[in-house]
Amino acid sequence: MNISFMQALMVGVVCWLAHSAVLGYSICGSMWSPIVLGFPVGLIIGNVPEAMKVAACVQLPYLGITGAGLALPSDAILAGTVGTALAVLTGVSPQTAVTLAVPIGLLGILLHQVRMGTNAIWQHMMDQYAEKGDGSKFFLLHVILPQATLFVLYGIPTFLAVYYGNTAVQALLNAIPERLMHSLEVIGGMMPAVGIALSMRVIGKKSILPYFFVGFLLTQYMNLGILPVAVLATCIAFINLELKGGLNNAN
Repeated sequence: MNISFMQALMVGVVCWLAHSAVLGYSICGSMWSPIVLGFPVGLIIGNVPEAMKVAACVQLPYLGITGAGLALPSDAILAGTVGTALAVLTGVSPQTAVTLAVPIGLLGILLHQVRMGTNAIWQHMMDQYAEKGDGSKFFLLHVILPQATLFVLYGIPTFLAVYYGNTAVQALLNAIPERLMHSLEVIGGMMPAVGIALSMRVIGKKSILPYFFVGFLLTQYMNLGILPVAVLATCIAFINLELKGGLNNAN
């Protein structure tokens, strides 16, 4: 599957928007998840169903992963955009896509460090202007230059990876022996277990775990879809909250 110049550029813009806050923290914050990024990436490429399948598998290893302060364990945005796009374009299975996306997310840590170091330069320059009582450059240093830095660090590399990397990745996949490719699929199928384990560790309180297992049983053995389970979970949460005396006495 081929991708045009504009399509690759738009995928780069999606990656830049997800890293920035130009659309507000609520919208951009929700785009930190690969499964959310799967829809715009699939819409741009022209294959939303396959992109969502890949993004859902890429999302699983990142469940429960949180950064402490400025420390970023992995860049889920980069994995969700570049990994999903390349997987859909090359036609690999969602399991293999995970093994392709996770290393891309790890490379994003290096870009994150460059981003933090570069932003520190703009901050020190703002301090110098503040000492002089000159606020005329604040918008430039606080908004324009940091956003331009983000686009250079994330938008352009994503564009190049999707536009030119498609052929390279396809050639690499074609050169991989069938048995090795099957091994990659097995490894990719195991990675979601890591994310689920991390998620269970986060919600590992005795009072919360039963809800987790109820949701698992409903989806796996009663074949309920995500939407009815989500509605049921919302109702249970509301009832539980009311039984505890409402929001004010929930704790």
